[in-house]
Amino acid sequence: MSRFDLFRCPVCQAAITLVERSLRCPRRHSFDLARSGYVNLLTGHGAVPAQGGDDTKQLVRRDAFLAKGHFDMVTDAIRAQLPRGVFPILDAGCGTAYHLHRIAGSAHSGTGIDISKDAAAYAAKRHPKFSLAVADIWRDWPVRDAAVGLVLSIFAPKKFGEAARVLERGGLLAVAYPGPDHLIELRREFGLLDQGEAKTETYADSIAEAIAAPNHQRFRRETLLDAADIANVILMGPNAHRTRLENLPPNITRTVTFDIELLIARKPL
Repeated sequence: MSRFDLFRCPVCQAAITLVERSLRCPRRHSFDLARSGYVNLLTGHGAVPAQGGDDTKQLVRRDAFLAKGHFDMVTDAIRAQLPRGVFPILDAGCGTAYHLHRIAGSAHSGTGIDISKDAAAYAAKRHPKFSLAVADIWRDWPVRDAAVGLVLSIFAPKKFGEAARVLERGGLLAVAYPGPDHLIELRREFGLLDQGEAKTETYADSIAEAIAAPNHQRFRRETLLDAADIANVILMGPNAHRTRLENLPPNITRTVTFDIELLIARKPL
């Protein structure tokens, strides 16, 4: 047994086995582990570099922001619905693996996939017991059928059909995404990207079709952020590519709304 047992070959979908520092399938497709411990399963050959996703600067900012516990209410709510015991957890779009670590801790096995090679490397260095891979969430996941007890999708791309495929019977899908008022004050002041509308109904319908009707929770609160938090929450995501904050005063503070919605569905037994 190895920590990579949840993965399957992205070329032929066969089981893959850890042999020294490579993952290999019976058809001789092979994927070498990077020095930091992750594996690139994005394409038919692990040596092909990943494109897209968050870069290291964004990941450092996200880790600093999340470490202050600003979004911990989401993982607390997910943990409250989990059964006891050890079960495989897959974080689809894991980023720094902060949320995966909060839920898995040392008692569960944790697996994360992300389109960003920087994210996989960053998470692997900080959580060497987890299995991390570069993979495209929008495509077929390199994960075995019915092998996962919990799929996390927290502020990440969503492919509900793949979540349904990899979940075991009775397994849970937890999907967290920004609500309509999330960071609304900063969006107005700094011209940040809009959060979109009517996500909950659309996501709930798609999850119900793929897995089962989800339950819904919404977390909305106002928090006073300092200059570091303001810069981190803006530049840790997609706004980093379009927003400049060079002249942000070091003593600035803002009361900011966190508005996060959570859908949890259980696959029928």
